[in-house]
Amino acid sequence: MLPPFSESAADAEDEVMFWRMWLCRVFCLALLTILSIACASEATQLPASSSSTIRNITHGDGNHHSHHHSVDEGIDLTDLIPDLSFSVDVVAGKLIGTLSRFEANLGDLVEANVTSEADDELHLHAYDMTTDLRAGITETLRFYATIPGVFEAELHRAGFVIFELTVS
Repeated sequence: MLPPFSESAADAEDEVMFWRMWLCRVFCLALLTILSIACASEATQLPASSSSTIRNITHGDGNHHSHHHSVDEGIDLTDLIPDLSFSVDVVAGKLIGTLSRFEANLGDLVEANVTSEADDELHLHAYDMTTDLRAGITETLRFYATIPGVFEAELHRAGFVIFELTVS
């Protein structure tokens, strides 16, 4: 049998160890809670550095069609206010006015409204986004500008560029 002072020293050491472990568990639990809250709030935002390309197309006939090319499924851009919004019109197979050049910042929500007098297909290069244009109906292409550079948008059937987008 151990002398009485050894037992109490061992008991005291056990008690200290118990409280150290308890504090460690509380600290870890608090840290996990903070991290989970931070991750949850970031998950609801699309950061500027995201490589996602998301588009929503609203047809002039009132029908809304969402096309997502992203791991961020379920993000609806329809109700968000775009950072850059512009319109381009094509009449009699020609661009109204001169070639439009637009500038967006990396991460901006861009809205391109395109109206064509004839059916065609709009293609935004590098983002590899296409949408069918129906005669006389304005199509709205919304996406996050996540790729830096200068990109052309062209009408495939008409065979000409209708705008350039610079993202920086």
